[in-house]
Amino acid sequence: MSKQTVKICTKFLFIVSLVVCLSLAEQTSRPCLPRWLDKDSLVCVCTSAYCDTLETPEPIAKNDYVFVSSSEDGDRFNFILGKFPRRNRYSSMPAPLDVSKTYVKIKDIINGRQFHGMGGTYTGSTAYVTSLMSTTLQRHVYKSFYSPNNGTNLSIVRVPIGSTKNKVGKQWTYNENPPNDSRLTNFSAFNREDRLRLCQLKQLKRIAKNPSIEFMAVASKAPEWMTRTILNGKRNVLKREFYQTWADYHLKYLQMMDNECIRFSSISTGQRPDSSYNSPEYSPLAWDPYEQGKWLANNLGPTLRASNFSNITIIAYDDSRQSIPYFASSMNVGDKNAMRFVDAIGIQNEKNRYYLSTVLDLTYAAFPSKAILNTESSFPDVKLGSWNNAEALALDIIDNLQHDSLGYIVNNLILNLDGGPGITGEKQDAPILVSKDSTEFYKQPMFYVLAHFSKYITPGSVRLDTFTDKYLDILTVAYLRPDDKIVVSMYNRLNNSVAVVLTDLYQGAVELQLKPKSINTLIY
Repeated sequence: MSKQTVKICTKFLFIVSLVVCLSLAEQTSRPCLPRWLDKDSLVCVCTSAYCDTLETPEPIAKNDYVFVSSSEDGDRFNFILGKFPRRNRYSSMPAPLDVSKTYVKIKDIINGRQFHGMGGTYTGSTAYVTSLMSTTLQRHVYKSFYSPNNGTNLSIVRVPIGSTKNKVGKQWTYNENPPNDSRLTNFSAFNREDRLRLCQLKQLKRIAKNPSIEFMAVASKAPEWMTRTILNGKRNVLKREFYQTWADYHLKYLQMMDNECIRFSSISTGQRPDSSYNSPEYSPLAWDPYEQGKWLANNLGPTLRASNFSNITIIAYDDSRQSIPYFASSMNVGDKNAMRFVDAIGIQNEKNRYYLSTVLDLTYAAFPSKAILNTESSFPDVKLGSWNNAEALALDIIDNLQHDSLGYIVNNLILNLDGGPGITGEKQDAPILVSKDSTEFYKQPMFYVLAHFSKYITPGSVRLDTFTDKYLDILTVAYLRPDDKIVVSMYNRLNNSVAVVLTDLYQGAVELQLKPKSINTLIY
């Protein structure tokens, strides 16, 4: 056999092996098991026997790209592989503009702020609904959300200290008895609800196999003996004599969880302090910003910095946009050292329709060294399979990322078909809803929208400047990842397909088709 023949055979075997490997790789990705509820409503069904996964290939060669799409008409993480066309080095004239197309230009790094990650809150409701499912279904849930390969690659788990309104039964706190126990002598064992959640969090860590997972703690409610009521009994505020006890309460929880191998990387100064002060509907623990500034500067901050959790990130405010940056500035009026202990400012999305995202720019201008994180995003009007909340989620994420939010957290990861349970009766949508008999669960359209961002915009990514000529129709955000890959997320909010010409200074231009009402991610 000649050397030429050997070379040809070797090349042929290599190509065959490559094709086989690619085929096997494609087979490892399980597609959505669709269930149309009506012509406009689609869910992907997961059972003990089958659950779809989100494996997509990564671009390898310099000019390769992967284009991933999900749409109202039924696409769920459909992807194509392509290449940027080779540029003609002899052509000096740019191609003429076509007014029927949308032009997106990727520019340089904006400010170098590193993206922190995306995640979800593991509420009592989530823990309860999850506990009703079989072990196999629970494994599907954990992988679906936190697996880097099979799932959405979420990296943050927000955990309440005590209970919130998203739970079964009445609210509770640690050390409710004995009263006036400033030494917190009864803060020694996990509440039953927390024990359940703790077991599930350990399973999540083990099954998802995601080394990037971080835990964030937040308290909503203090023991009654620590509080007093104001405004005709409609608001609960902390008694000043228990300021240090409340700081110790947070530290006790961190230590107890750390003993169970759940170590927190960040902690909030409290859930909705300003809204609780100004809204009678739900008032867990209200804070005047001056008083919270004093508590942070003299109690919580020094207590944590002198503990084994000295490097923990402290997140201030943690409320809707309405009082930022006023609230944070007023904390410094309460005590000039308050903001020195703050590493990040938490923002929730409940009132975004009333307060524009430009307040985030004002907050960065006032506190340029503080990261801004979206700590809680919830969406009402539960309808199984509806694209409406998927679009609302896509628009909210892009809007916040465009204004340099460095993290995004969805409130409830899993709920029942009624958008609960919860003590207020409020119904909320969630990325996953569970059937009434808990034998299957449904991935809502918003699950895939979330994945389009969380799977590809990895922690440590930095935002790139973008120009879009029809920015009201095609919303765009782009990032440079630590592995030097570029991720461009585009949402087409129109009811018709759009041809997008995306131009990169180094890669050249590529034309892509965006379906009506679709979220699209380009990785190259």
